[in-house]
Amino acid sequence: ITPRLFTLASTSTSNILKDYFGGERPSTLPQDTSDPRIFSRTHSSAVSSTHSLQTSDSGDVSTSQSQSVMTSVIVSQSRDQIRKELNQHYDFLITLSTAQKGSSETQFNLGVRYALGEGVKQDYAQAVYWCRKAAKQGHASAQFNLGCMYAKAQGVKQDDAQAVYWYRKAAEQGHADAQCNLGFGYTHGLGVKIDRTEAAEWCRKAAEQGHAGAQCNLGLMYVLGEGVKQDYAQALNWYRKAAEQNHAKAQVELGWMY
Repeated sequence: ITPRLFTLASTSTSNILKDYFGGERPSTLPQDTSDPRIFSRTHSSAVSSTHSLQTSDSGDVSTSQSQSVMTSVIVSQSRDQIRKELNQHYDFLITLSTAQKGSSETQFNLGVRYALGEGVKQDYAQAVYWCRKAAKQGHASAQFNLGCMYAKAQGVKQDDAQAVYWYRKAAEQGHADAQCNLGFGYTHGLGVKIDRTEAAEWCRKAAEQGHAGAQCNLGLMYVLGEGVKQDYAQALNWYRKAAEQNHAKAQVELGWMY
């Protein structure tokens, strides 16, 4: 909240704070902060927006009366925005505090926030920092995200070997996206030596969980006979499963088979 807003509407702003927090620091989270990953921020510039009083608006109104009118306009337009701004800042502080205390789920969520710039300035280095903390505690999604950041050089130096390392940890916990990416790594020799059999095994694990990309990749392996015995019926089966999930490449491949 900018000093300008406090100057014009200090009393009303205090009332808003009192209404919202009951005059004291809240002991529980506000109701609308259930998922830190769903987080949009109202910038302070929006909170401090005002209407300029035109000559026709003020007429012969005195200076004090004009300021009173201005204050009413600001408060009526900003109450919800102020409430939202306070809520979001408080939510972030609670999330940060919980992450610092060691909650792997909160550390993961905080990493997602920094990676996507949700409620904070986008910062891949911070995203890596928090995802790594969660990943070291065995959080599968954090391990997968950390692998992706190594693969894409987001916040860290590009390193396919490290990407595979973290993909594997998540994949071994049944994380379908990580299994698919690990299979892709074995297919193309990214961070590991090319091994078509390993690639097929990891793709199958993800495909059996309904991962459309893995189903499409497995279908292609059956067409080419890479890592599996060539089998067009199996290729058709996996292409169809992916195509029915609106996977465009699988739909094209299925069309070519027909």
